[in-house]
Amino acid sequence: MNLNFSKMMFTNTIMIGVMMAVSSNNWMILWTSMEIGVLSIVPLMTQEKVSSDSAIKYFIIQSISSCMMIAMISSMTSVINFKIMLTQAMLIKIGAAPFHMWVLSIIEGIEYYTMFILFTLIKIPGLLTLGILNEQLKYWSILSMIIGSIMVMNQSSLKKMLSYSSIYNVGIMLSSINENQVWMTYLLVYSMMLMMVLILLSKMKMNYLNQLISNEIKMISKTSIWIVLLSMAGMPPMVGFTIKMMILESMIIKMEILLLSIVFFTSILMMFMYMRISFLSMMMFSTLMKWKIFKKSNIETKFLIMNLFFTPLALTLKSLN
Repeated sequence: MNLNFSKMMFTNTIMIGVMMAVSSNNWMILWTSMEIGVLSIVPLMTQEKVSSDSAIKYFIIQSISSCMMIAMISSMTSVINFKIMLTQAMLIKIGAAPFHMWVLSIIEGIEYYTMFILFTLIKIPGLLTLGILNEQLKYWSILSMIIGSIMVMNQSSLKKMLSYSSIYNVGIMLSSINENQVWMTYLLVYSMMLMMVLILLSKMKMNYLNQLISNEIKMISKTSIWIVLLSMAGMPPMVGFTIKMMILESMIIKMEILLLSIVFFTSILMMFMYMRISFLSMMMFSTLMKWKIFKKSNIETKFLIMNLFFTPLALTLKSLN
């Protein structure tokens, strides 16, 4: 009960920092909101029953990027490459490629609850800062998408898979960083999908792929996990395809052919990896009858329905505009 209260307290503190960032374009307020987020999530990491190395590494990396940011803010009138250095500091903070290795080094030492905060709420001030800078991040976006989609192929740890998926999705958000409505909508829906995956994995106490493939978990649980993962990869007709389609539409309007091609090819790689694992899990190792997966009404069924039927609803609402 004490740990749950602490989690609620730290989450509320992080939300205060995020709201400060959203409500202002002032550089110092943005920096303050980032520091509130860092100082809130570090105690949350140290309370978990795992190694405290993750908290120390996270604090060091965030301190380095914060020092870069405050140095550039204090001398923005005299430094020619102010925007370039500040952009790199923000890319370090959000864990975009090629500054993503710190994410992989700490991810095994934190729990799923903290992972959700790290991959969603903590990134908002950094993304807002990048949007204010209004720099061209096309090549950073391409690099993040390529690294995220290729490196996820040979992972056996579910946490590292989700980390590379986060890097991939950060790359997609960077491609539309100058359009706040687009990347904020993408982040909102991605947060919902990530929350579904983390709830299911935490509920079943799963950390590695072989646990999902070899163990006889309930078929509805397996199906829900892979449907949500495929949704995160952007496979139609699930909810992840809706936000991916929004990004593609924006790229087509702006005639960004290179980015459009990279999104297509990297999405295929992500879908191939998830589909290969799902076929192994559901068709070779499970003895449960597939037609009984909807026999009981539970949270897995609700997640499955949300991913399958949100896309037609979103397309219908879009056609009414």
